[in-house]
Amino acid sequence: MSRPIKEKPTSGSAGVSPASGIARELRTRRRDAGAPQVLRPARPGATVLVAGIGNIFFGDDAFGIEVIRCLSRHQFPSQVRVADFGISSYALAYALTDGYETAVLVDAVPRGGKPGTLYLLELDPNELGQLPATMVNPHSMNPVQVLQLAQSLGHIPRRLYLLGCEPGGLGSEEGHMGLSEQVRAAVPGAVEKILSLVTELLDDDLPESCSRAQAR
Repeated sequence: MSRPIKEKPTSGSAGVSPASGIARELRTRRRDAGAPQVLRPARPGATVLVAGIGNIFFGDDAFGIEVIRCLSRHQFPSQVRVADFGISSYALAYALTDGYETAVLVDAVPRGGKPGTLYLLELDPNELGQLPATMVNPHSMNPVQVLQLAQSLGHIPRRLYLLGCEPGGLGSEEGHMGLSEQVRAAVPGAVEKILSLVTELLDDDLPESCSRAQAR
């Protein structure tokens, strides 16, 4: 699902440089919002991985984790796995080599925009090697670093997306729990973008059961 959509002229983010050509803005078609649903456990044969990234002790860095928490109230087809990887770089790197066709990483992504701004970027796996190689830190997570590590371990998904949110603050060295008001307000929109993207990736609408509210 590669599309020649122009990149917005914003500053660099989380290891993704707009000038490198690795990231392209992707617009997904809007999907009518449904009621909360329940996520089924991943099954063998999953082709799409939606991975949350972040550290709950550093303010808006917990954006990806909060999005995954909200997605856990939704029911997806068995081809989709939704998981919170936190700051476990190696766990995510190995998961990316498990044979998925598509991976969607969800993270706080500083790109110089207004706090709470959402970015849906399509990454080119063939250009990951052109970015500077850096050591993976087991106590933090950088999406591009993890993708580079996964690529060195084996086959990675042929379609890669990064859904990012401009953070308002990542906390001090002492840490800070809780999302800023702007980033928290962006979470529902991020969930909606992922639902729309998953629908497009599977080239079919989510099952009718996904529109029914179920108790958690």
